[in-house]
Amino acid sequence: MSIAGMSPTSVYFKANLEYIRGNWRKAMKVLNTLSIQPRSFAETGENLVVFYYNNMGCIHFHMGRHNLGCFYFYKALQENDNTLKQLCKSDHGINGRPVYTVGANARYELLYNLGIQLLYAKKPQEAFDCLIEAVQVHHTNSRLWLRLAECCIKVHKLDNQTDFNVKERKKDIVHSHIGSGPHRKFVLVPHIYKPHQLSQEVHLSAMPLPTLEFSAICLRNALQLLPDESVPTTATSSSSKLTEESESNTLMDGNTLTSVPPGNPIKSSEISVLRCSILASSAYVALCIGDVLMALHYAQTLLAQPKVSAVHRFLGHLYAGEAMVLMDDIANAIKELNPDQISDLFFSNSVSDKEEKDKSHSNGAEESNSKDHSNFKGWFPNSMPVARMIMQYNLTAAYAVRGELDKASESMRQLNASAKTAGTEIPIQALMLAMYIQMQLGHADFAKKVIKLRCPQYR
Repeated sequence: MSIAGMSPTSVYFKANLEYIRGNWRKAMKVLNTLSIQPRSFAETGENLVVFYYNNMGCIHFHMGRHNLGCFYFYKALQENDNTLKQLCKSDHGINGRPVYTVGANARYELLYNLGIQLLYAKKPQEAFDCLIEAVQVHHTNSRLWLRLAECCIKVHKLDNQTDFNVKERKKDIVHSHIGSGPHRKFVLVPHIYKPHQLSQEVHLSAMPLPTLEFSAICLRNALQLLPDESVPTTATSSSSKLTEESESNTLMDGNTLTSVPPGNPIKSSEISVLRCSILASSAYVALCIGDVLMALHYAQTLLAQPKVSAVHRFLGHLYAGEAMVLMDDIANAIKELNPDQISDLFFSNSVSDKEEKDKSHSNGAEESNSKDHSNFKGWFPNSMPVARMIMQYNLTAAYAVRGELDKASESMRQLNASAKTAGTEIPIQALMLAMYIQMQLGHADFAKKVIKLRCPQYR
């Protein structure tokens, strides 16, 4: 179909069709053929330049070009603000504006898109500033509250992969040394990470700041806004009579659509995935702020979900085991931290098996262009051997806490074997734990050997 001579509306429709099919490059190519006429916003009530920048930002998001996508969203925000400023210059104020321009402000929708893009670009502080403004308008969006909590979590700890970069973290092993020659003593650091300090005043936790305390509030809001699974989602009206609204919200496969503005409506099958994500984040935040009982509750609730994915099941066992260790319930913690429980680690759980099958048999999308680079990009651990190694480390820590140093030493040997299988370094925490176990067993020379091997400055 030729694009020449098409109106801007038709071009946008065609670009959106390619976007839905997953042909990101084709959608971009169609948008770039657009010739925008210099028509006044007051005449049409639409700003095609804002639409163009926003759509380009969305395309670059799915292509994994998050920084470039942020550029387009910033341009869209700037164009939107300039348009509104020109309207406000009217001497008649809002009464002098046409009705179709009153609700044309897309600022909060653009802030939502920009916030998500910044979060994927590993700029959680800037993402939080955008999303906290968007949530003032779209406060019923459960997914938006989850994204706000994820910004707070990312500010607390950007990623897990830094723990496996021993070359960069080796300076954190030794705090200082005393003496020289054969009388030199090493002073190890008391902890790898600085413990999280709880807010001294209660009201500070409710302040809209990127803290773990505020993320706990965001996650509670997100969980509260989700539809109740105990009530059938198709029963949106009485059994004898369905309203037109409930019929329009029910799909052919029995799923119902839940409105989450400014995003697209989500299906009931996607709500279970969203609930698992909220519960996993809630368990992690509760552990970080020292609320062990709630962490265990969230982890067990996550494991009890009927449609929990393998990734969420892994996190559920991990957080439940750590909570039990902190509660001195070591026996049950060892059961939770058994690496044999991890049989799979699949990530693509955002769509059902049927939808995935239909998508794979679709002839409309090109494989090279339809690949969504945004799903789970940068998530770590990203393989089964690494996930089992992390579980093995936590099991070793549980044995060490209970004082079973022989079992802990054997478990540490298995951890080293898993690291070699995965082709990766052991995390810095495991290295510290190995030195602790050997020193408790009376093998201080082992710890010195590790320090001299890992920290050449102390040789």
